[in-house]
Amino acid sequence: MRVTRTRTIGWNRSGQALVELAVFGTIALAALGFLIRIGMQMNYDQEIRMAAFRKGLAAAAADNGTDEDSLGTLYHYIANRQMPNPTDGFMTMPRSRTEASGFVEWGDRLTYAYDINSGDAGRKTQTKYVVRSDDTERTFRGSDFAQDIPTIPGVVVNPAFTSITRDSTTTNTSGGSITQGGASTSLTSGTHTTSTTVINTKAPGGDTVASNLASGSNVTW
Repeated sequence: MRVTRTRTIGWNRSGQALVELAVFGTIALAALGFLIRIGMQMNYDQEIRMAAFRKGLAAAAADNGTDEDSLGTLYHYIANRQMPNPTDGFMTMPRSRTEASGFVEWGDRLTYAYDINSGDAGRKTQTKYVVRSDDTERTFRGSDFAQDIPTIPGVVVNPAFTSITRDSTTTNTSGGSITQGGASTSLTSGTHTTSTTVINTKAPGGDTVASNLASGSNVTW
């Protein structure tokens, strides 16, 4: 009696190679996606710092030489940027919060200009604080952040405060759907982003700067 044994080596190796390619290929693509995300985040952080300073220069120059020429201008810029996410199967592109501040002294005044007629205790020339959240912008003055101390008439003392912002939230609401028809497939996705920032003013509960953004995409293949 003769027994013949055969081994299929090539097929097993090919199957193992396909499995390894599927597993390690997915890991490699995910790692590449996270590296791209980190690079874009660092780029956005640097860009918003420069943008905050440029906008601070523009805000200071706008009042220079007028009766509202401030001692200094602080521009706080908040932007919610779309960021790629390797785990986002529907390509909704949720937004991430980036923020920076720029301070500019561009004026001819060394002290507050006290208006004896209006009695505003120099409010027009106090340090100006501009807070921008995406496309929404609000302007405050130094006395909005601390109680005035009436020691010398016409002089407003503004004690240091810990931060220009008290609280902030960014909420992404995303959704997507896949539609198949005939020989084509369509992917529709969208994200609605709500950003709220509470300014650390002396108003009850603080003042709020909010913005709403909507974005979406439609891909057919």
